[in-house]
Amino acid sequence: HLFMHNAFLNPRKIVCLLAAIGGIVLISISRNPTTEEGRTQVFGIVLLLMAAASEATLQVVLKKNTNPYDPMKLNAVQIFLGGLFLFLLSIPVEGLMDFKLPVVFYGNLLWLAIVSASAFSIWYSLIQRPEVLISELNMTKFLSPVMGAAFSWLLMANESPDLGSVVGMVIISLSILFFYHKRRI
Repeated sequence: HLFMHNAFLNPRKIVCLLAAIGGIVLISISRNPTTEEGRTQVFGIVLLLMAAASEATLQVVLKKNTNPYDPMKLNAVQIFLGGLFLFLLSIPVEGLMDFKLPVVFYGNLLWLAIVSASAFSIWYSLIQRPEVLISELNMTKFLSPVMGAAFSWLLMANESPDLGSVVGMVIISLSILFFYHKRRI
């Protein structure tokens, strides 16, 4: 909004954005940050918010850039640098990884890498389109934690929802629906 001339924040968009952020805050608080596990989860959420701020800054720069760029190359560099940063950050916390893991682990890792790389390439291709407003495109990013948690509850045996997470995700989902809902005249 501050850096793009065509990305205006109206009261409706502000309310939706604040509600979505409020949903994330509610989910974070429900992690019980007074416990060791809760602090780790809140730290992960803080890292995700830092990544989102960094990504938003990059998107503004890319949208203002009039020279065409290759989304695949940009995506490859971004994923490599992000992965390297996370790997280095994980060493003091988790120790060095034992690469003697089941084949299914590597298959899942490959699948996630392909899905992520494809999604980011599509994302950066969308940013290059003049009719696409990044302020509106970015609102869809609030769906990532909602969908990720929902899939983990469905697919992982030891995962289950808690009230704070469900309420936070409902708030996020409703704010996105309200954001994109076109009012009839």
